[in-house]
Amino acid sequence: MSNEKQLEQLRQEKELEDIIVSILQDHTKRPYNLPRLYTPEIPSPLRQSWTIKTISHRDQDYNVRCAPIQANKRKREEETDTDEDVKFIVNRGEKRLRVCRRCSCPLIILSNSTAPQLYAHPATTKTTQSKNYPLSIPIPFAHRMRFLTATALHVAFTASVLAATIDDWKSRSIYQIVTDRFAVGNGTYPPCNPAERKYCGGDWRGIINSLDYIQNMGFDAIWISPVSTQVDSGAEGDPYHGFWTGNLDTLNENFGDDSELKGLVSAVHSREMLFMLDINVNNMGSNSTPTNVSWLMPFMNESNYHAQCSTPYKLPCSSFSDDEQWALENCWIQDGSFSLPDINTENQTLVDMLNTWVNQTVQTYNIDGLHVLNTPNIRRDFWPAFIANASTFTLAQINTTDPGYASRYTGLLDTVQNYPMYYALKNAFATQIENATSGNLYEVIKLLNASQQMYSSGAFGSTIFTEGVDVPRLPSLTNGDTSLVKNALAFTFAGDSIPVLYYGQEIGLTGSLDAGVLNHEPLWLSGTIQSGDEKPTGILVDFITSMNHARKISYKAHPNFYDNAVKAIVPTNSSTIHKINSTSTQNEIYTSVALYKYPMLTLISAGGNKTTPSWDIPGSALTSDSIPGYGSNQMLVDVLSCNVIITDQDGGISTKSKDGEPLVLLPHDMLADSNTCGVEKPATDETISGAMVSASISGWVKMLFTLGVGMLLTVT
Repeated sequence: MSNEKQLEQLRQEKELEDIIVSILQDHTKRPYNLPRLYTPEIPSPLRQSWTIKTISHRDQDYNVRCAPIQANKRKREEETDTDEDVKFIVNRGEKRLRVCRRCSCPLIILSNSTAPQLYAHPATTKTTQSKNYPLSIPIPFAHRMRFLTATALHVAFTASVLAATIDDWKSRSIYQIVTDRFAVGNGTYPPCNPAERKYCGGDWRGIINSLDYIQNMGFDAIWISPVSTQVDSGAEGDPYHGFWTGNLDTLNENFGDDSELKGLVSAVHSREMLFMLDINVNNMGSNSTPTNVSWLMPFMNESNYHAQCSTPYKLPCSSFSDDEQWALENCWIQDGSFSLPDINTENQTLVDMLNTWVNQTVQTYNIDGLHVLNTPNIRRDFWPAFIANASTFTLAQINTTDPGYASRYTGLLDTVQNYPMYYALKNAFATQIENATSGNLYEVIKLLNASQQMYSSGAFGSTIFTEGVDVPRLPSLTNGDTSLVKNALAFTFAGDSIPVLYYGQEIGLTGSLDAGVLNHEPLWLSGTIQSGDEKPTGILVDFITSMNHARKISYKAHPNFYDNAVKAIVPTNSSTIHKINSTSTQNEIYTSVALYKYPMLTLISAGGNKTTPSWDIPGSALTSDSIPGYGSNQMLVDVLSCNVIITDQDGGISTKSKDGEPLVLLPHDMLADSNTCGVEKPATDETISGAMVSASISGWVKMLFTLGVGMLLTVT
């Protein structure tokens, strides 16, 4: 192609970019950067057809179409455009814009009888796919919801496109639910002994009735246990947890019917919350002989499963040899006396069935995110087509202590549960487990840095947790020390990852992992919540609500809050060198740390409620080229206690905490109109100098220290 033709083509492409961007900017009031239009050809699983439609914009009509991708064909630049060749055509008046041959259809603008419709190709709605197909325009979830009611431009999305992306999820906090143990929809409170492993009565209607309870703590997403029909009860008890699938295509009637599940998702979306679902496509359940699979739907033949073998490891593993990885992908999971038939995901027919199933599930129930159980148990090259068919946010369960191993899957699915960080947090804050590093946060900071460096999106979008379905509740490991639990929780809310709260953490449930199920307590028997309660009560409810509130205040004050990487700071008075014995290497001990994600500064310690931790942090540690620091003599407020801290002349802080409690600091003027600590208007421009001071912001009083002389001022 000649230089003149290339220049003309670039001008045409730029003209189309301007059209698309202007439409987006006009109706979202948000700037968009559109990558250049040339992209690689989409693999065969992502091919699909579209029809020609017309859109009017600024008194111009545009026809936009996307034709099927030609398999294994690359048209030469010199060839004439035909309906079969051209992937993306825009007609502007009499001028025809040939935009993208040999490429995907990243953005399709169509129309209906009343208003234009904006579609994105499923391949480009995924962050992981966008790295390979760079023409991607992620439309934020909040904007998409507003589009549905906008009068100027109504944007209608197909179910696969409406599903949320990693950018929608990274600003959320999630409340995780075991459906059978959370709330009963009919208002009764049946007895339930977790050790008996029986269905207890929780259902989807109970979750609907309790959404106020969840949302009033500040959560804007929920995550529920699997919904598929399970095998019948056996020697190991009832499959109330959802991990022993009997029929992948039907719903578990113990939790409700199709209309109630759809009603739950609809109720969640009506609150502008997101909905995540547990799914398991690695194996089915079995409560009979290993070869009797005739009643497992839709995989009823013995050939549908791998040959039975046992796995030579016990989770969590730090890493896997080639032989162990093979066993992980091809052997059957052992769950007590249960032997769970492992689906033969090398069989393309079965793969196609699973791809169809996930696509239909997401579209039928309008799912915003999928938590994929046992992700490493299936070969890696299975996942790209599966994730493309899911066309929604995907979170991988990878039970490992090694961030390097977990990172291998962040390029396949959107992101991972940060199990390596979980184990580091448990070791740092637990006092009742062997080989714990209780009181030392060194490994925690090490894992934080590793997550940022190794995961494909950094730690952004990964989830962080201290309790869950398959791990013990933290109070069972801390000997009743609530300050340790609070510090661990504060860490999960302070960084780049999505914080996940396992149901019942807010009321301090203490179930261990003994018998594998004692951490599955029924919430309704706690005495602190009944189904339908709007105002949560419990030992940690106010703490958790304040943590969620602090994140939202930070985002309101600093729109890049969720995009800026957290900075871990070791206070100058915290780090010590410890030699384990006369021959060992030296090991650092961090007794307290600070997490700085501007404008929020979270101060953490791991010594427990009998300690008085302190933090000495120079202003220089809080400032970088990309992160602003605090000002000289600036008033900061601990949103947990409502105490005030005044920075020194360099913007640094020096403070202590009573009873080992964490602190979460925000600038005082950012709390205006937030119903936080009684701050109703921005702070006045008073000159404050000297050392740090802590005081309660009760009523209209604050403490001012000037050159070492204390003055009590009444603010009118």
